[in-house]
Amino acid sequence: MLPIRLAPEPPPFDTLVRQPGLLAIDDMLGRPVPTRTGPPRTQYSSLSEIPLKKFPDTWTAAIPWLREAYSCICAYSCLYIEHVTGHKTVDHFHPKGVRRDLIYEWSNYRLASHSMNRQKGNKIDILDPFEVRSGMFALDLVNMKVIPGPHAGADLAQIEATIQALRLDGPDYKAALSCYFDDYWRGQITISFLNERAPFLAHELRRQRWPTPPLQPTLLTLLD
Repeated sequence: MLPIRLAPEPPPFDTLVRQPGLLAIDDMLGRPVPTRTGPPRTQYSSLSEIPLKKFPDTWTAAIPWLREAYSCICAYSCLYIEHVTGHKTVDHFHPKGVRRDLIYEWSNYRLASHSMNRQKGNKIDILDPFEVRSGMFALDLVNMKVIPGPHAGADLAQIEATIQALRLDGPDYKAALSCYFDDYWRGQITISFLNERAPFLAHELRRQRWPTPPLQPTLLTLLD
């Protein structure tokens, strides 16, 4: 994982995501909703009693904005999510069942591939990509295995828990990184391409001063 900076909230977000969601909550809690149309909703006495499936999934409208803001890079795998074969999803970093007050908040959304979103699920011990510091995670370039980085410090236990929970040390993630690395080593793609499609791998190649492939320009020249 690499540090990610929270992107500004898109101007249409409030109108298309937050307000419809909050109005639906008001309606289910019996509060006046002047623009109410359609059949009546089931009423609940508190926010915590509303079943998660009853919350309108207006957050899906945010996917194109997340894709653009974060260059189609999954917040957890640091891999590009392909337009056709990939499945981009909105991950609620604070799970909907834990922080219902953040269900319709841009700051709680992370762009995630479907597989990473599924792995994370409702776990609450995952490190937030927006709070990750440089050097907290590293990559064993021989085995393509994610490990705690040189600056793990006091966060070592949570880093290890994050790696395990997201299976960043598992065979699928290793295979994905290996494909990029092999193409790069054979000279089929450039380090610039890696920066766009597998930025964590590119970062670790630079940090560890990995030897330049025979068919590539000088690595450090491109990265410095």
